[in-house]
Amino acid sequence: MANIAQAFNILRAVALTRDSQMVLTPTFHVHEMYLPHQGAKLVRSRIETPSYEVREEGRSRRRDAVNVSVSLKSNRLLLTAVNEDLAQDLEFEITLRGARPGSANGRRLWSQSARDHNTFANPEQVKPAPFKPTLQGGEFRIQLPAHSISAIEIDLA
Repeated sequence: MANIAQAFNILRAVALTRDSQMVLTPTFHVHEMYLPHQGAKLVRSRIETPSYEVREEGRSRRRDAVNVSVSLKSNRLLLTAVNEDLAQDLEFEITLRGARPGSANGRRLWSQSARDHNTFANPEQVKPAPFKPTLQGGEFRIQLPAHSISAIEIDLA
């Protein structure tokens, strides 16, 4: 669940406004990509992920590089995956058990730098781009660029 106290013109806002202009932020796009999970049934998933090192408050610790959420609504499976590692691109093989995939479509939120953001001068610097997952039987591969979020919708046969 995500809550935003204020939606406009603040740090981590979903949109920025100035006079009659409005810019959608990466935060907006993340919320929009996760929207299909609402009202869907949680699907159990398991992931084997590398870890990466992060420094917080002068201490070093390790975190899982990838987090996933999977849900099912009608005959559509939604898988969202976040690669938190700022430097390492990752590739995963995903196996569906107990279901036969039909078609699959994906969208990815990513930019060259994790510091990139949308501005009034460049309002679409960071926005989701479509990609096509490679399906083979009940398995497919997904590329997770560093500091990216991917959403894959799979129609089940």
